[in-house]
Amino acid sequence: MQANLTAYGFMAPAGVLVLLFFFLPVLIVLYLSLTNLASANFTSNLAAMEFVGLRNFQTLLNDQFAKKIFFNTVFYVLSTLALFNVSAALVVSLLSAHIDRRAGFVFRALWILPRITTSTVYILIWRRMMAEAPFGIINQINTALGLPTWNYGSENPWVFVLLVNGFIGISFGMIIFTSAIESIPKDLMNASLVDGSTLIQRIRYVILPLLRWPLLFVVTYLS
Repeated sequence: MQANLTAYGFMAPAGVLVLLFFFLPVLIVLYLSLTNLASANFTSNLAAMEFVGLRNFQTLLNDQFAKKIFFNTVFYVLSTLALFNVSAALVVSLLSAHIDRRAGFVFRALWILPRITTSTVYILIWRRMMAEAPFGIINQINTALGLPTWNYGSENPWVFVLLVNGFIGISFGMIIFTSAIESIPKDLMNASLVDGSTLIQRIRYVILPLLRWPLLFVVTYLS
């Protein structure tokens, strides 16, 4: 009983912060969405707001762009989740875990850069890389190789959006997966080596089954 109280005591500060800055704002926004309060003249309309039920949601669903926005959102979430947040992050984690330890630290640090870089600087770098020919770095490479140039901003916006956000998402999954891989008991890995398993077999039959909960966490959190 004493141990449980001690654990709850250590968890209490974090729990209070989560309640104040996550659950409470969600409840407030949910309540405001059921009123006629608008962002324009917010303070002056606050005292006169009225409860309107689900009328705001009905207006939203009847909007001519609602269907397109919904499918674009689903496509974006599934694409970034499958291609970057899970698949690419898992590949980076496996590579960094199977190379020299010091090289692995450097390799992981490079993939964390997009997340810790200031958003403005990060976007400016991508704009410079994917700008129209002859200014964009990627288009300059395409020209040098005799390949056609692309206008990523207007002709291929999804490529730009997925890459920019995808590289940020890789770092989160990579940290979770790398920690999980390094926590796998060495006895299991050594036993698989004694049994003559190849690297692919170790990944498939030892590592991936033990990553099911980290995988579920990443998928749930980033969805």
